[in-house]
Amino acid sequence: MSRLLRSIRLGSSAVLIPFVLVVSPIRPVLAHAVLVENSIGDKPVPANTALTVTFRFNAALEQSFFRATLIGPGKERHALETMPGKDKTEEIIKLPPLVPGKYAIGYTALAADSHLTDSLLRFTVAAPQ
Repeated sequence: MSRLLRSIRLGSSAVLIPFVLVVSPIRPVLAHAVLVENSIGDKPVPANTALTVTFRFNAALEQSFFRATLIGPGKERHALETMPGKDKTEEIIKLPPLVPGKYAIGYTALAADSHLTDSLLRFTVAAPQ
């Protein structure tokens, strides 16, 4: 093979590779269910008040699989009552009345595409004023 032909081949592959990376269609990556919104927000929760908390995810869930656990100030754990929300991306969690302190809701969500997510939502319960 001549030097000219070899340099043309090498040069064209140097142009082709970036072209393929830029022009090729980008397929969405299957991902875990990510919590995108919750009704607790970032403000302290009032003490001694039962609450219903709404979790909204970025993907549809297998709602019968969703689990939530309350983790208290002393690291004690209690299963929480959950129920499906208004669509497959939403879960409702019932919180009992809580004393002031730092808490977390640990949750396990199974996305409809079979990816499992375990995570925590931390929050504070404020002392009555």
